[in-house]
Amino acid sequence: MTVPTFGEVLLSWKPCPASNSTQDIKYFVNISTPDYDEQYYTQRCNSSRILALHRGLHAQVSITKWNQGVQLSLSVPLSKVLRPTGEEGTAATNLSCLIHTRESLNISLTCNWTAGAKAPLDTQYYLYYRCVEAPADAVSFIVPSRFGNKAEKCHEYVTERGGQRHTGCYVPSSYIELFGLNDQILVLINGSSRTRGIQSIDHVYETSSIGEWNRNSGLEESSLHVIGHMPTL
Repeated sequence: MTVPTFGEVLLSWKPCPASNSTQDIKYFVNISTPDYDEQYYTQRCNSSRILALHRGLHAQVSITKWNQGVQLSLSVPLSKVLRPTGEEGTAATNLSCLIHTRESLNISLTCNWTAGAKAPLDTQYYLYYRCVEAPADAVSFIVPSRFGNKAEKCHEYVTERGGQRHTGCYVPSSYIELFGLNDQILVLINGSSRTRGIQSIDHVYETSSIGEWNRNSGLEESSLHVIGHMPTL
């Protein structure tokens, strides 16, 4: 199990039968986080998902053998756990993002957050984002290579009153490129301190939930909260 970039987890396993194998083998995959749970069958030896990973992830893979649609056996599942790093209570909290949409998918992003309750005063937070193009087969949710979209960092920060810590970010529309209604914006906030390890938080925003789709001009002109607040860690 690897995380090639934030918000994406890649699972792969062995043995992997040759494509011309006569065996009818499928893999039963179970992926779960505190906010997400999914079970599915696949004949591939790898699978990828776009997920918020800051609270950890647990994955299981079992080998199943089939004959004419009837399951013959199920192996003992192989498990892998991805654990969060950093000290609890140091991550940014109350993350809230606002997306401004105009004609022709002209989109800007504003995010605000508060410092973690246990974050030292010398903590500094940094926001990164990337736009993820929906796969051609959106029903399968299998992540193809196009999901390797480049991550960008925030350049325009807001600092907390009377302090130096970043508590907000503005990304102008010139830095955001979306490709369609089913695309996603992934946001990551990590931090650094000289005295403590700082936890990160990430979130996946669905562009289809931010407003009505106008067939002529893209997303209608609006300023909408795309999601509620992130839970406090």
